[in-house]
Amino acid sequence: MSELAEIANNTIAIKEDSTKPKVSLSFELNRSHILKLTKVSAEIIETLVTEVKPKEDKKKDEKKDDDKKDEDKKTDDDKKEEPKDSEEKKEGEDKKEEEAKDGEKKPEAEAVVEEPKKEYKTTKVPHTYNVAIKEKLHSVNLLDDNQVKEAKARIRALEKRDEDKFKNESAKNTFETLIYEFRGFLNEEENNAFSEEKDRETHIEKTRTEEEWLDDEGSNAGYKVYQDRTYDLRSKYTKIKNLKL
Repeated sequence: MSELAEIANNTIAIKEDSTKPKVSLSFELNRSHILKLTKVSAEIIETLVTEVKPKEDKKKDEKKDDDKKDEDKKTDDDKKEEPKDSEEKKEGEDKKEEEAKDGEKKPEAEAVVEEPKKEYKTTKVPHTYNVAIKEKLHSVNLLDDNQVKEAKARIRALEKRDEDKFKNESAKNTFETLIYEFRGFLNEEENNAFSEEKDRETHIEKTRTEEEWLDDEGSNAGYKVYQDRTYDLRSKYTKIKNLKL
């Protein structure tokens, strides 16, 4: 709980636009049907406000460059042209002085440049904090190293027993199904053309023998024994069945 309190009071969490910490808990149900806490995390979503810079207008910049080039060209042309006589030069100077005086008397109003309106955008940034889990046991007797090894060995033995039991039942069902399927195929008159009568009787007797063995001494045989008998009987069945295809 102390770590969660620290997360709730860190620099990101106390920001005005940040969300409150969202705590997530993960649990696991073990084999003993005991619910165990496996993960604790807290998420805070921070809201960032940033200014959007206006895009530069390339057309205006190109126009300014063109205007500057025109002014430079005009200045060069003016320098090349000389006044025809001194009177024209004097008249031009007098005219410029009058215009300058008029300009002093009537100053032009300065153009007001409006500042562009600032734009802002908001971004949601998630921050996830993992909290360390401290396990505390109450009135529990812990096993020593030898007891732990023995317990693991018993668990592995039980798991193998269950696995072998499943394999035995699966192999036994497969073998039993094959016995009935092979016998049914031999008893159908339409399949008599694919085997001689003597061979059919031999195979039927074989299926009866296997069925009796399965109900008697083979009822608790291992899955490998069932698999060997299945392979032997299936090879006989497949040899006749393929003639029909």
